[in-house]
Amino acid sequence: MSEISAQYSETRANFCYTISVGEQRRYELDYLHQFSTYRLLLDGKPDARLNELVVKQALEEARRISPRCQTVTLSVEPGTYTTARGEVIPYLPRVTCIAAFKSDLIPGTDDQLLLNFLWFQDRLAPPIADRIIAEICAADWEHQARRIGIS
Repeated sequence: MSEISAQYSETRANFCYTISVGEQRRYELDYLHQFSTYRLLLDGKPDARLNELVVKQALEEARRISPRCQTVTLSVEPGTYTTARGEVIPYLPRVTCIAAFKSDLIPGTDDQLLLNFLWFQDRLAPPIADRIIAEICAADWEHQARRIGIS
């Protein structure tokens, strides 16, 4: 297995985030959209049904942002916490992330592959969690990504 590395650089105007898989492949962040996972929850506590709805709505948001590109939902791992009354509450990480990454040029063409991803993490990105980076690299880019021309 090739070594995976992520590099982040920043200027005043923007930032660049690149994932490299050995010498074979590179994926560059095209855009990143983030928001509070429970931004629409005004009262009450999360539960399994609400968490499913949150994931569904986030996927719909990803489709609105980039309607012509498939979105891959990365592993959603709800955590739990116990209230003072002993009630166990399932919750999703605080930040919902929707991002598109594009590949290097496809050899012999002026085309790249573009693929959207949806995931949840506890802090605003960057950084992007290592498990998410690994899943982005493991995605089926050949079959799921949209081919785009750069010229």
